[in-house]
Amino acid sequence: DALTQAKDLTPEKPETLFFLGLAYFAKNDIDKAIYYIESADDYGYEPKEQINLKLGDLYLLKENYRKAAKKYEVFLQKNSTNLEIFTRTVWLNIDKLDNPEKALALSQKAQEKHPEEAMSYNLLGWSYTALGNFTEARKNLGTALSLEPEFDAANLNFGWLYEKQGDNLLAKEYY
Repeated sequence: DALTQAKDLTPEKPETLFFLGLAYFAKNDIDKAIYYIESADDYGYEPKEQINLKLGDLYLLKENYRKAAKKYEVFLQKNSTNLEIFTRTVWLNIDKLDNPEKALALSQKAQEKHPEEAMSYNLLGWSYTALGNFTEARKNLGTALSLEPEFDAANLNFGWLYEKQGDNLLAKEYY
């Protein structure tokens, strides 16, 4: 209510619009949350990273996968420190948008920015599997498991790799 009153007093203040959008998000009113956060963006809310991240999350909830992926990609252009956002964007491109080439490009950037993280190699392996390059997939998933031997996501992607190759017994072991 206080944010609504503040908006009535200064309808173009981007901070008020952004926080009003967050309040609607907390109330699970996704459409209004998107409206107010987009409005905050239109009126110049900074930092833009927060706008792109939150809109990506909201579009994901609305199952608008293309818009979600785009907002996450814009976020990653300015902030490549968040490996979770790389993971989310790779997942969207592989599982929801059927764009494994984009997933591979994002995975390569994640590995470049996070060469010591098992997840970055897992993302590469996942992307290569989606592209049908099983040799590179196996190599990168193996690196992920050498960095973190009990890494669930890498085991899952190894299972998927072997399933795609028709080796259901080996796939089951990894699953």
